[in-house]
Amino acid sequence: MHENIRTMLERYSMTDVNGQKNALHEIVQEIVMLGLSRGQFFRSAAFYGGTALRMFYGLDRFSEDLDFTLLSTKPFSLEDYRADIESTLASYGFAFSYKTKLKAQKSVIESAFIKGNTAANFITIGITYRQHQDEKIKIKLEVDTNPALGFHCEAKLQTVPTPYYVNTLDLPSLFAGKLHAILFRQRQDNIKGRDWYDLTWYLRRPVPYNLQYLSNKIRQTLDEERLPFANNAALINESTIKQALLEKVETLDIESAKRDVGRFLKDPRDLDVWSYEFFRAMLERLQPATS
Repeated sequence: MHENIRTMLERYSMTDVNGQKNALHEIVQEIVMLGLSRGQFFRSAAFYGGTALRMFYGLDRFSEDLDFTLLSTKPFSLEDYRADIESTLASYGFAFSYKTKLKAQKSVIESAFIKGNTAANFITIGITYRQHQDEKIKIKLEVDTNPALGFHCEAKLQTVPTPYYVNTLDLPSLFAGKLHAILFRQRQDNIKGRDWYDLTWYLRRPVPYNLQYLSNKIRQTLDEERLPFANNAALINESTIKQALLEKVETLDIESAKRDVGRFLKDPRDLDVWSYEFFRAMLERLQPATS
């Protein structure tokens, strides 16, 4: 086992299979990020989403995917970074394949998957995995190639598995992205409890949201004829955003949301307080950033 991987493993308590898989998933994520950094990916893009919040701002839950936004609209291909990702993973002893996702319909989101055998890659970190020998670990990369503007970035130093820098959205901009996801996530049969957990994480601090960035993202989405806001960009303001979020609370299947996020938490009892009253009370803390 690579000595840097041994050091990374010391951060985790792997008392069950779920804990083991979360640890492996996160270690591989960090090595993929190192590969992207070595390939100068962050000159063109910024990191955002739940995994960015966990890696650089202390979110206390595990996260599955790696999400990015381009800094401006420009020609781009994730395939350009395949070699950097694959060679960096291989240098730490991991065996993964990289595959760009081909979409049937044109999309501004470019996607790729990193896949590998779970048991084989556990061997790399010195763990015997006896659950499902054919099980695959999968990490999705997504890049928004038509970004709404108005976000702010920070350069963040990551020290594992070796020091490197990442360009990431700042907290108010990350929060704006999360609020947009809650407002416009369409699939009601795929409740994202992770969205609601992250919402409470921001509000407990409390973190203000980037109103300009959120408004721009909403306007961009309204161009695709989606609700809320009655497809009227003139209605986008601090008050209507809050009201739209409160309406989302009223239609939330709380038990389904708990089931979604519970497996990513060290102690699912943290969700016992969840109720419609709880989310309404938390949203009273919602405030835009002053600048």
